[in-house]
Amino acid sequence: MALSVDGLYSHLAWLRDVRDKLGTTIEFPIIEDPSMAIAQGYGMIAADAPDSSTVRVSYIIDPEGIIRAISWYPMNVGRSIDELLRLVAALQIADREKASTP
Repeated sequence: MALSVDGLYSHLAWLRDVRDKLGTTIEFPIIEDPSMAIAQGYGMIAADAPDSSTVRVSYIIDPEGIIRAISWYPMNVGRSIDELLRLVAALQIADREKASTP
């Protein structure tokens, strides 16, 4: 699931852009949060921030609702989807095998 402070039409344009330019279809839900209430409630945006442009946050939440990892990225640094997928896989393997993962 994704949360964005952008509105519905921005989400639709982003989904279309990802599909057209990367050949990838996003298959998870995207929640719009234009008031930033959810993002502020989860500490994704500083309470005194005038807008949402200061940070990008990714939470890895397990099926029991436990936050297992948080990655913070400044606005000028892109996120690595490969790294987020590696992190999810590592958490799943560590849980299943009761072992440490690289």
